[in-house]
Amino acid sequence: MAMDPKVMFEKMDTDKDGVVTKSEQPQWQFFDRLDLNGDGKLTLEEAQEAFKKMMQQRPPGGGGGPGGGGAG
Repeated sequence: MAMDPKVMFEKMDTDKDGVVTKSEQPQWQFFDRLDLNGDGKLTLEEAQEAFKKMMQQRPPGGGGGPGGGGAG
């Protein structure tokens, strides 16, 4: 099932003003990298661009599941 960046963005925009700020997502250590224009607000367009870049960097095949326990 593919993630929808718009749906994710709407969940993160807790005050529903159309942007996500650091105060809405204080746990994000990477907020500044997503905020492409550096205005302290993450727009839907910035979120979609970041999502697109992340998807391009993912290895093909979806990453697999949990590792095996091995013979013991």
